[in-house]
Amino acid sequence: MSAPPPRPFSGLTPAVIGAAVLWIALVVTAALVGRYSGHQVRVCLFNRVTGYPCATCGGTRAAAQLAHLNLPAAIAFNPLVTVLILGLPPYIVWRSTRGRAWQGLSARGYRIAAWTLVVSVAANWAYVLLHERAIDHVGPAQDLAPTQRP
Repeated sequence: MSAPPPRPFSGLTPAVIGAAVLWIALVVTAALVGRYSGHQVRVCLFNRVTGYPCATCGGTRAAAQLAHLNLPAAIAFNPLVTVLILGLPPYIVWRSTRGRAWQGLSARGYRIAAWTLVVSVAANWAYVLLHERAIDHVGPAQDLAPTQRP
């Protein structure tokens, strides 16, 4: 007796979907508050506590630039998030349309994947730290300062 075929999107648990919906709601709320109040709202807890950008700071702005089809600006804000946003949807569709179950990785494959992830995040974080002023990062002293409108 063979195992039933995998269900599409079976790896997306309710917790993952709920977290994504909550994050999107938070970002949209912060953007609306910022737009109508004239104050920038930072949603990054790491940045609020330390004053430094986290590895994914600029990701929301990168997503906004991708929504406007401005790839160079999206890459300038956060290259890793841009690659993930562009690469995950095709990967999810490809994984959900395959007829066989995920076989997993070998021990060597897991090591390669883990090191690739660590090096990618570290390189991206270094990029974000080095370019934070160039991408108009909001510092801790400017938390509630009115945004400049032309």
